[in-house]
Amino acid sequence: MQQLERQAKSFAHFAEIVPDAIVFGDLRGRIIYCNSAAEQMFGRTLVGSSLTVLMPERFHSAHDTGMHRFVSTGEPTLMGKIVELVGSRASGEEFPIEVSFSAEGAGEELTLVALIRDISARKKIEVELVRRAEEIERLKRALEVERDHLREEVREIGEFGEIIGSSAALHTALEMVNAVARTDASVLIHGESGVGKELFARALHERSARAGRPLVKVNCATVPKELFESEFFGHVKGAFTGAHKHREGRFSTADGGTLFLDEVGEIPLDLQSKLLRVLQEQEFERVGDDRTHKVDVRVVAATNRDLAEEVERGAFRQDLYYRLSVFPIVVPPLRERLEDVPELARSFIVRSASKLKIKPPRVGRHHYARLQAYGWPGNVRELKNVIERASILACGGELRLDLALPALGSEAGDVGRPASPRAGSGDPTREAIEATLARHEGVVARAASELGISRQKLYRLMSKLGITPGSAG
Repeated sequence: MQQLERQAKSFAHFAEIVPDAIVFGDLRGRIIYCNSAAEQMFGRTLVGSSLTVLMPERFHSAHDTGMHRFVSTGEPTLMGKIVELVGSRASGEEFPIEVSFSAEGAGEELTLVALIRDISARKKIEVELVRRAEEIERLKRALEVERDHLREEVREIGEFGEIIGSSAALHTALEMVNAVARTDASVLIHGESGVGKELFARALHERSARAGRPLVKVNCATVPKELFESEFFGHVKGAFTGAHKHREGRFSTADGGTLFLDEVGEIPLDLQSKLLRVLQEQEFERVGDDRTHKVDVRVVAATNRDLAEEVERGAFRQDLYYRLSVFPIVVPPLRERLEDVPELARSFIVRSASKLKIKPPRVGRHHYARLQAYGWPGNVRELKNVIERASILACGGELRLDLALPALGSEAGDVGRPASPRAGSGDPTREAIEATLARHEGVVARAASELGISRQKLYRLMSKLGITPGSAG
């Protein structure tokens, strides 16, 4: 008897020092014993109450079924297992618990014993760990996307190099960039293909307070209509066939930075409202996701179309046009800043030689004069390509503009400047011949090429008009 008393005292002492709840239940489903930790955990006096006070009402039926089995078999359904269930405090608050069941005694003395642990703190940690893991995965995906964008930008950043030139037309455009860069106003850059609109967008970003954040480019003309929302806003795994993993959209990637929408006029009319909403509200939903995401993005758009005209004919939303063109900037075509051609050409010659690992070609004033005589319908991009071809063809010698662009300086190539005055017979006038010889420093072959006649014919005209190469200019 004394031994039993000692064992009972030992158990009672043990039961009071453990942090977990210990609850004994009889065959009628009544609590016949609990330790202090149990009453603290559930916030009520337990002895004499039904075991069902430990759980939300929705679990009472399952509990009654389990108790019936316990009475008939002497074993709890979950005997020998540690299971996660839901507890209920006196306040009605539900909380996660971990329970281990066992049975003591036999016959009428059979008792159900439950060791209960409040795992609220652990669950919060687990939820936080999952959230952090998801955030890490999101950031990882965003970094991967940004890395891909940066790689693309690194490849493209050398297309025109930095903005080069000192012409009045270019100076005016750059003044506009400096004026608006320090604000968050939406900017619409107008310009023909090849003028370097992306360089202006980059200059805006680098002069803004967002310079330390991403500059993300989207070429709207290359985005398939059916993938527009996914490209711009992202999607969740399983949102559509082929969506095997979550994807960050361009707006998420540009959060805190600048989003450059190149060729914005190519966005289909029926999709423009989706873009307008995120510009107005700075929020969106990923495809397949009900959650709304907030972003802080400055939008710079570019187009070679007349969007006002597009609005007039119903091909572009007026409200979107107004939202994008808070501050318009016009990038001048190269033909309107021909004085910048020599400086651009020199830069491209150096870049081409470095890129192609070739010896820089020799360049004279007549080369620059010839380049300035052309209208450059393809703008700076065309000039860069011509210089690259001419540098390759030079083979370390003189820049070969005649082979890089045979029409350069001829009638077919004199885009953007008046054709040389001709005599009634169709021959160049004295003034045209003298001016052309002067540009080419008296080199007859080059002057003849620019005038669009044979060298022999130019010699005959020079003889007839009393012109000598040295007297020209």
